[in-house]
Amino acid sequence: MKQTIFLIGNPAAGRNALRKINEAAAIIKNKGHNVEMLLTGKRGDAESFARQISSEFGVRSSELKNNSSLISQSRVSDTHHSSLLVIAAGGDGTYNEVINGIACTNIPMAILPLGTTNVL
Repeated sequence: MKQTIFLIGNPAAGRNALRKINEAAAIIKNKGHNVEMLLTGKRGDAESFARQISSEFGVRSSELKNNSSLISQSRVSDTHHSSLLVIAAGGDGTYNEVINGIACTNIPMAILPLGTTNVL
């Protein structure tokens, strides 16, 4: 299944981070998926990017709890959402921001560890 993958990357995360982000994007494209690469320039960018993705594609869990018709719509749109993935490429700060941006939505997230320590 062809996925749309948002690769939110921090090029300053660690040694050769930008090169590794570009390599990851190339691998994903070679597998036949759509890649949207979003590079951070300052603190808060990753969360802002993730919030934009969330507002366009995500269904908030609070909306699902409070509205049974949305639950039905969500089940129908799960196929759409299963073709969407957000990858946080960076260090712990990048992961934290992306998680905050998509929190309480049905958007899946993966981690590409590029930081110097990568505690998570």
